[in-house]
Amino acid sequence: MSLAAPTRGLLRLGQLRGVALQVHWSAVLPVLAWSGLLRDPMAAIGMVVVLLVHVGGHALFSLPARGAGLRSLTLDGTGGWAEARGERSATARRRLAWGGSLAQAALLIAAVCARPWVALLPPASGAHALLHALLVGNLLMLLLNVLPMGRFDGAEGWPATLSLGSWRPRSAPLGPTARRPPAGPAIQRAPAMDLPAADAPVPPEVSRAADAIMEGIQSEHRRRRRRAPAE
Repeated sequence: MSLAAPTRGLLRLGQLRGVALQVHWSAVLPVLAWSGLLRDPMAAIGMVVVLLVHVGGHALFSLPARGAGLRSLTLDGTGGWAEARGERSATARRRLAWGGSLAQAALLIAAVCARPWVALLPPASGAHALLHALLVGNLLMLLLNVLPMGRFDGAEGWPATLSLGSWRPRSAPLGPTARRPPAGPAIQRAPAMDLPAADAPVPPEVSRAADAIMEGIQSEHRRRRRRAPAE
């Protein structure tokens, strides 16, 4: 699986809803190797099914993610790859990368469940070769695709998975959180009195009244001082 497809050794099969369907020459290698150079047709069919399930899983699991527009789907010797359109989020890359491996895992479980039924058939039946390809061949290809190297799914899947924000530890608070006081009845405050400013001009009436009071105090003080020796 890859986000960028090569341009050499491809055979274009057609187009489905704007997605180009292609086959790389390396897709023939696992089919020939597992079927003994096509001596066992059922084994060859089994490996073709594994390849189709792998590349179909890439396309299927990329649909729920945002920005999942695909440019092409290509079969190759590792199962297949998908070429995306433009930039993609970490979630979209993770779905696209692991889609093929998850589809192979589902096929492997189905083959294991079918094994007791195939065991009832005659040994010369081609179903045994088909099941062997769906079991062993599928398992080997699945283990290869999880490797984080080359064009395998793990090369794109592991970085996209480990870069998710949910995998990063959250930082602890630096100190205790201040507690808010319990809610109580609202306190009614009296309105503030409007006092005159210190540099505000004094009205004339207030100034005359103050002068009259001061003059009366001074007159009473002088009168008492004059009367003090006589007493």
